[in-house]
Amino acid sequence: MALVPGAQTRCSIGPPLPYLITVDIAVEDVVADKLLTAFVSGDLHGPARLEIEPSTAGSTARLVWELAVSRPALRIAARVARPVLQWGHDWVVNSGVEQFRRATIHRT
Repeated sequence: MALVPGAQTRCSIGPPLPYLITVDIAVEDVVADKLLTAFVSGDLHGPARLEIEPSTAGSTARLVWELAVSRPALRIAARVARPVLQWGHDWVVNSGVEQFRRATIHRT
């Protein structure tokens, strides 16, 4: 997917739990080397942005999102099994950050 306004992609996210989350990501704005804003829809929905700043090691990236759960079954699960879903969320985020680090290290 090109990182340009109007670009769209569909992603499936599989935590180590027996469910899969599918989201569509629509890029809204891009400021080269500084900012990307997007809107997420599907099983989760809401705004997201990636902020990039120079640092002594190269760059620092900060992902900020305000996502809500859209799928009714996941909303119910979030109420009755919140610690398990939080663990799955943390696992997905940590895995994604590690994949991003490996990908960016190999490009330099």
